[in-house]
Amino acid sequence: MDLRLLIFPLLVFLGGCCYGPSSPTIKLAYAAGYSWTDVVMSQYFYGWLILFVIVAGLFILRFIRKQPTVPGKNPRPLLRSIPGLALAGTCIALVTVTYCLSLQTVPAYISVILLFQFTWMGVLIQAIIEQRLPEPKMILAVVILVIGTFLALGFAGLDGPLDPVGVIFGLLSALLYAMYMFILGRFEIGMHPLNRSFLILSYALLLLTFLFTPAYFMQGTFVTGIWQYGIILGSIGCILPMCLFAIAAPRISTGATIWHWPSGSMTRRCTQLDRDCPTAWLEMNKKDAAKLGIADGEKVLLSSRRGEVAVAARVMEDIKEGVFFMPFHFIEARANLVTNTAYDPVSRTPEYKVCAVKVTKQEA
Repeated sequence: MDLRLLIFPLLVFLGGCCYGPSSPTIKLAYAAGYSWTDVVMSQYFYGWLILFVIVAGLFILRFIRKQPTVPGKNPRPLLRSIPGLALAGTCIALVTVTYCLSLQTVPAYISVILLFQFTWMGVLIQAIIEQRLPEPKMILAVVILVIGTFLALGFAGLDGPLDPVGVIFGLLSALLYAMYMFILGRFEIGMHPLNRSFLILSYALLLLTFLFTPAYFMQGTFVTGIWQYGIILGSIGCILPMCLFAIAAPRISTGATIWHWPSGSMTRRCTQLDRDCPTAWLEMNKKDAAKLGIADGEKVLLSSRRGEVAVAARVMEDIKEGVFFMPFHFIEARANLVTNTAYDPVSRTPEYKVCAVKVTKQEA
């Protein structure tokens, strides 16, 4: 079994667990006399500041080592990323707002339980948008989660009824979190996790500054004692979960895809599988794409001495520079048109796995 199938869901789980220690920290900030707006702004301001230092430090290190960065000759990829990443930033900012509002009236552990309802909400959102029912094992997992939630609330030892407003805010934070996870898996998945997290955090901070006015900065709140809470919340409430989700949410396996069997003659007859993975793509390193002037999603022409095929580019950080990868399941974009037909004289296995190719941007 591919361990990545276990590692990446674990990273998502760990990202959600980061909100566990966030709850008592927020409660301590409330006890110290700070408002929920002060707490939210501190979390995102100090989280953004820490991540800025990390990203800037890595950039300077690359510059000192004379490692080339992706040139900015073509501004389209960054501009095209704004809507999706801004939407993700909006969702995660509102998650924190609603979560902090929930913590004002309900116990910290109850807010955490309510927030973790994002798991089944995410399944529901995916089912609605993709217009298909979830798999039976997914439905079973949701049922177990809901039962576990009721059991947790029943054994929580509550002194009285929960405040309905706090519960509503807690569930709303879960819904927004599920939307955030859904967006992460579909926008700018080839971008480096640190850069992606920094842009999302920047959009979130801009939104919160606009919503709560610049009073947090103009009145000097950010330099008072709240900085100690802001650093903790910024680290475990912003940077860690964002980076973990940016790494885990969009990841797929390399080599043959998880959706289709080699030629797709059977698996492409399955509506669900063909809907999830409908067409081929060509993976390439970000540096190679920059040298060739190719943006993520653009059509390219993959050619060799034996043939050529047109396919959409998928610009990524994970693939080695100078190497291209293309799945071979799709008859409308046959990878074997460019591979070598030579075969091993003993095993009689064709050399379909590797060959020299040329990649060019396909003009409209």
